[in-house]
Amino acid sequence: MEATRVAVFARKGGAGKTALTALLGRELVRQGQRVLVVDLDPQVVSVSTAFGIDTNTTLPFTPVDLIAGPECRPFDPARVIPGKLDVVPGNQEQVAILEHALYELHKRVRAAAGHGARPRRAILDARLAAVELDYHFILLDCPTALGEVTSNAIEAADLILSPIDMKYRANVLSVTDLLQHVGAIEGVPEIMFVANKWAQRERQCRLALVDAQRLCGARLFGTMVPECTAIPVSLAEHRDVRATSELAAQVTEAVWRLGQAVIDFSKRSERPAARAAAGGEE
Repeated sequence: MEATRVAVFARKGGAGKTALTALLGRELVRQGQRVLVVDLDPQVVSVSTAFGIDTNTTLPFTPVDLIAGPECRPFDPARVIPGKLDVVPGNQEQVAILEHALYELHKRVRAAAGHGARPRRAILDARLAAVELDYHFILLDCPTALGEVTSNAIEAADLILSPIDMKYRANVLSVTDLLQHVGAIEGVPEIMFVANKWAQRERQCRLALVDAQRLCGARLFGTMVPECTAIPVSLAEHRDVRATSELAAQVTEAVWRLGQAVIDFSKRSERPAARAAAGGEE
């Protein structure tokens, strides 16, 4: 069985991408799915630290090792919930290394393809294909920059999940950047936008929602994720959000619905031929 790959990406920093990755990963496990999370955007506060991994120590297996392939180091993710949730963690030392490694690999492929050719960025696709049979879902937490790392993740994905920071109306314009970038990819993955940090009483949020509905159309997930202090607390304590207040209960319901939507997507989707084809960049 092929895992469904979900690239979690936002063109604007601070949209809640990392929090959404962590919440969705735990929710999918709660709904009986086996999940692998790959931290492609290691920061001081990252999806790795949200799962309780100390990224200040030497990590036995990172995305750099994943890209290098099994001939360099056997696949050995961190077992956060044994048999249910694994993480390929990263730290800040990995950022430049990973971007450079993918750039050099793709440069070699372009040279081999000849002048004028536009080969796919397929190295991450190939590496995930070698390990995905143990999982139902692979979540890729991507950098905000549209560099080699993000481009590889997007081209490997079946679904792009993109949170929109609803606090300011101008944030919604980041949707256009993503749609233009993805539109140029062969075998375009589906996109689901999520209205995040929603506050009904705030006028900017209400205006942002109108713009998001206009720009995203049917791609906008029907349930908003409220802004709530329970989210950073849950990340800091490496656990699910607890419905200890009405607002926290709204968060848990929104995340449950998002998990359901992602599972429903996996049941009805088929991996585009361009990404399902055998082989990849070497």
